[in-house]
Amino acid sequence: MTAQELTRDSTWINGPQFLWERDLPLSHEEPDLTIDQHDPELKGVQAFSALTQNNSSGFELDRFDAFSNWLRLKRAVALCLRFKSILRVRRARDQTSYKSIKIEELEKAEGAILKVVQGDAFGNEIRILMSLESPIDRKGIKKRNDALKQTNALFRLDPYIDENGILRVGGRLRQSNFPDCVKHPVILPRNSHISKLIIVHFHDKVANIKGRSYTIGVQFSLITVFG
Repeated sequence: MTAQELTRDSTWINGPQFLWERDLPLSHEEPDLTIDQHDPELKGVQAFSALTQNNSSGFELDRFDAFSNWLRLKRAVALCLRFKSILRVRRARDQTSYKSIKIEELEKAEGAILKVVQGDAFGNEIRILMSLESPIDRKGIKKRNDALKQTNALFRLDPYIDENGILRVGGRLRQSNFPDCVKHPVILPRNSHISKLIIVHFHDKVANIKGRSYTIGVQFSLITVFG
């Protein structure tokens, strides 16, 4: 083919003939969108699904294992909760994110950590307690304990969930004048990394002041290690 023939009759340069017509032909035929499963050009796709446990706090328990200090862990979680609240209300360039952590923020962080640990170790027991109404008489307490007996011996601690969603020890001390942390210690699993961090924290805090006996008294007025 000569250069003149190429420029005069070539579809590569001029395009298809129907593009030069004033009225384009319309087709009313439905296109065939059927996919041939045996088409060698068809790529196979694998889909994976994962079932995760609902965690309202958004924290993963495994992340806590990277911390070797209870106070540092609480500070880190407090900062996460602060940034979470900032993103929730969409406040751009909020200067509060650079301020010192308040005591109230540390208390919220502590509650969030405890709920994550308890949800992992005592998830079934917590669901049972939440499904039952708060027992106000012996009959209600017996119904709750009978339901817990089907899981493990946690019922011996007369457990209940406080207003912050934390699992605590019940019992007759609720009628005493002791502080709530003494009357109703938090229940934590024995082999939990968080339990060890809390024990070490209080040991280092008071061991040099009152000795070992006082340390044990303080730490177990705050937690009850179970399991």
